[in-house]
Amino acid sequence: MSDSLSSSHVQSYLTECPVCSEQFDDAARLPRRMSCCVQCICQPCLQQIYNEEDKTLLCPVSHHKHELHNGVTSLPTEPITSKILDYQKIQRNERVVCTDCPSSNEAIARCEECCVFLCKECRITHDQHRLSRHHRTHTFEEIKGQPIQALRRLHECGHHPQRQEYFCNTCEKIICVSCTVEEHREGAGHMFVPVDKAHQEKSIHVDNMLNQLDEKAVELSQTEQELLHKVDNMHVSALAARQDINKCFEKMLEELQQRKATLLSDVEERTGADVKLTEEILQSTRELLAKVRSSTEYIRQMRSMADNIEDLHLMLSSTPSLNGILAEEPKKVEFVSRGTSFVPANLNNLASTIKVTGMVRSVTYTPTQRPKYVPQKTIYNTITLEPAEVPAGTHLEWDSTVANRDVTVEGTTISNARPDVSPNDTGCRIQSQRCVMASKPLIMKTRRIDMFQVKSRFSLRQKAERNTMLFETALTPSPLDSDWNQLLGFSVSIVACPNHKTKLCVWVRYGKLVTDLPLFKNEVGMSCELHWNFLLDGNTQKIHVINVGDGNTFSTVSNVLLNTPLWVLMYVSLPSTSEMTGELISGHNIDKKGHMFEL
Repeated sequence: MSDSLSSSHVQSYLTECPVCSEQFDDAARLPRRMSCCVQCICQPCLQQIYNEEDKTLLCPVSHHKHELHNGVTSLPTEPITSKILDYQKIQRNERVVCTDCPSSNEAIARCEECCVFLCKECRITHDQHRLSRHHRTHTFEEIKGQPIQALRRLHECGHHPQRQEYFCNTCEKIICVSCTVEEHREGAGHMFVPVDKAHQEKSIHVDNMLNQLDEKAVELSQTEQELLHKVDNMHVSALAARQDINKCFEKMLEELQQRKATLLSDVEERTGADVKLTEEILQSTRELLAKVRSSTEYIRQMRSMADNIEDLHLMLSSTPSLNGILAEEPKKVEFVSRGTSFVPANLNNLASTIKVTGMVRSVTYTPTQRPKYVPQKTIYNTITLEPAEVPAGTHLEWDSTVANRDVTVEGTTISNARPDVSPNDTGCRIQSQRCVMASKPLIMKTRRIDMFQVKSRFSLRQKAERNTMLFETALTPSPLDSDWNQLLGFSVSIVACPNHKTKLCVWVRYGKLVTDLPLFKNEVGMSCELHWNFLLDGNTQKIHVINVGDGNTFSTVSNVLLNTPLWVLMYVSLPSTSEMTGELISGHNIDKKGHMFEL
């Protein structure tokens, strides 16, 4: 333990009440230790917040509720604080009262054996008395040059007029030699050891506990920073959503102003709820972090001022509290990031959809169970959009507010070229590279047929490595933010196929590999345009994939779930591998060549 401590630090941290900032003393502001936060609060402050009706007290530091049926005075006092105050008075040449003098004269010395302060007259008597004339006394000037541990206290047994020299391991109490032959005798099953040995053993345990609290403080600090980042993302995303809304509505007439106000209100409502929840968790984390830091620092500083017996008392009384703090866990948020985005849906059909144009939604990324082959450190989160439904409209379009920052989105077309100006990371964007999703899902329903088309153009800049996915269009009920293919739902991808070693193939997956169709050679300079039609037949619960060029169906999957939102996602390759664009075609823009409608 440290032998010395700066006066200002001692005064501010160990000798002042954290509530009123007044200095403790043994008369007007007696320090009482709280078991929840192992800190002292002065008795007057505790009396003010003590509830006489239900006999409870809410700790102003940790906010823990205590039941004190015998009032504030039932809380233990802190003798180490009194010793610190006495030591400070001596160092500052302040008046110290003689311990035994009936006239309360000013003390000038202290007896090391009796542990009492002596005025000039009492010192003369003390030095001449036959029982104390051989005691060692020190003047205050001599004490100033000594560490605080030299200011010893007389630790007497509460049951016998003898010094506390032993520790009963059975009862966890400090006892005297008479106690060892009476209520704490070995014959009654008690085990006791000398105080110094008990102090050594307890010190190891408490030091380990304090080290664990240091580690916990580091973890809580990291959690605090993560929560701050999430809150910042929410504010940034809300700002971006407002900007998008304003940009869209600037093009509209006066009739759109009411809709604009509604959407802005939705942003505030959703963002407010999200931020409030996360900030509450952030606050609870800060409170726990503050408790961990203050408790750890408090115990260390108190111990640095204590002798072995005082330290042992302190460790005995504070260990349950420290264990309790160690056991406390901060609340957690279940998502990786969450933000609010504005979806500029149906702008191409503005004339017919003006009254329901645009929407505000929350975009949440939540960790989900990953396959064994997906490394733990890679991104793998479920994407949830609330609400999912977009107001009426027949056109599909990319949601540029959710698109990964590495793709360029222009209307219904994306490319793997990086944007000239990188968009803001609002917390709503997909983190896995070069991925984008549609602004609304498709829902297969009985007696209904839906379709959309995908046109992909690419030119290979280098040979694709085996098992590399160059392109994917997926229809999934649970979209994933992942660098791997979409596992759930329906997926059509272009892959450097391990089964056809020199070929790039089309893979169709629906729970398993359904189609493996070779396309062309996997070699530099190869260029291709693919134009596929996706037909969702609610009557037969099938999805057909049709080559628009020749009208032939090259894959069909069955037993597709009805009334389930299916999100359209697209992934494009690295720019170093190929130059690639992907176009989403829907509504009246669909190419109706071939025999696809005979289905």
